[in-house]
Amino acid sequence: MKKKDYVTPETYIKNYTELSTLNDFPLVQKACLELQKHFIGICHTKCDNILQQISELLEIDAQLQMYLEFFQHDFFEEGKLVEEDIIEMIQNDKNTYYRQLTGIAINQKVPEKLIFLSEKDTY
Repeated sequence: MKKKDYVTPETYIKNYTELSTLNDFPLVQKACLELQKHFIGICHTKCDNILQQISELLEIDAQLQMYLEFFQHDFFEEGKLVEEDIIEMIQNDKNTYYRQLTGIAINQKVPEKLIFLSEKDTY
């Protein structure tokens, strides 16, 4: 059995390097860079409650995934959506992203699983 390579926070964040190239969208680019920096900071911070830390990382990761999806589907092209609207939409959906990803409706109770820790009122 092959040993899985150790993933560092910096290595993981490289999944989102495309987001740092959004020069035509400075507000979105700034938001993404701040999220990446915050993600790495949380990973390098000792904490007493690992589940709180996981919750924060999932929330950040959800936002980065949504920004990446917008980027990969050309929603950043001029005329489709305004930067402020994209940022607001992602802020509003960050805590239900994994619910939506797994097909659980907003009005349904989520299972008690780690992936849903980013939902503030789950536990």
